[in-house]
Amino acid sequence: SFQGFNAEQIDELSVDAVRSLDAEQVEQIDPNAFAGFDADQIDALKANTFQALSAEQIAEINDDAVRTIDKQQIKKLEPDAIAGFQADQVDDLKPSTFKGLSAEQLAEFTPAAVDTFTPAQIKRIKPKAMEGFSQQQLKVLEPTQVAALPKKLIKAMDPEQLSGLSNDAITGLSKSQLKAFSA
Repeated sequence: SFQGFNAEQIDELSVDAVRSLDAEQVEQIDPNAFAGFDADQIDALKANTFQALSAEQIAEINDDAVRTIDKQQIKKLEPDAIAGFQADQVDDLKPSTFKGLSAEQLAEFTPAAVDTFTPAQIKRIKPKAMEGFSQQQLKVLEPTQVAALPKKLIKAMDPEQLSGLSNDAITGLSKSQLKAFSA
């Protein structure tokens, strides 16, 4: 059992030991102990193990370790676990990781976290996942983030969602993006 493990003890686990953890074991680890996972250890966690992570555990993963989370791992996270990503962690996620997000997961990012999405991350969101964006999330997008929206993502959004874009953000749209609204 991993209940009662602290960050220092987690840090001492070998990569092979972490790789062998199953979802039930990971679920038992105290959220505060997640600060002890390093990049190699998070990278070693099997995608199926990720489904057991809670929002509280996600929130404690250090930035270096967040950088190793891949699209297979994020795809397995329960939508409510996504809410654990803090604004200062989100910009450390690899852009390719965003390809693994579903609409239900995208909907769980806090507006503060959405505010830190990089243009490279935004470009990797699948059109099908765009329906997860809420008006509150879209409201925080900056013109540089909106400028990164591929036309296929704009087409995937409904008018009600788009009304969430701020006037400032709309100034970031190019002519070809604006054409996507009517296409």
